[in-house]
Amino acid sequence: MGDGHWVRLGRQVLHQDRFRRFYLDTVRLPSGEVVTYSWAETLEAAFVTPLTDRGEIILIRQYRYPVDCWLWEVPAGRLEGESGEAAARRELREEVGGTARELLYLGQFFSAAAHLRLRCNTYLALGVTLTSPTEHENTELLEVHCLPAEEALALARRAEEFEGQSALAVLMAEPLIRTRLGR
Repeated sequence: MGDGHWVRLGRQVLHQDRFRRFYLDTVRLPSGEVVTYSWAETLEAAFVTPLTDRGEIILIRQYRYPVDCWLWEVPAGRLEGESGEAAARRELREEVGGTARELLYLGQFFSAAAHLRLRCNTYLALGVTLTSPTEHENTELLEVHCLPAEEALALARRAEEFEGQSALAVLMAEPLIRTRLGR
């Protein structure tokens, strides 16, 4: 048995745009077998679960073309040469028109690691108020919803119409949300 690492023998960039890059790599597996492996890479991202002082979690309902349906999500987006915290605050402002009194870092996870290189930083935004107009990109078709925390947490746990990364971000925030709300 090898050391568990794959050795890249070659790489072809299949496509690149401002959001992601698609690769076709030729790799040698620990067994010695040579295979081709396709995968995508995108910029690191920030996911923020917004909590109001009224005990509401602000979610967005967003249309996602690849799955052709509307999904519950938290504000999120790629880091654009800034820190994760700065990106979380920017996405909160752009997607829901919100500002936060306090932002708590919760941790990181990788998304769809078999097919995608995407590191996701998660935050809990406290004392969120909706104070400014949203600034949606032309590809963002979304609605802003303020839900009671229990309802939003239940939606995330069921994950039926919830985007997976967003569901995980909400569930990572749940213990602190419960502490803040005294539940």
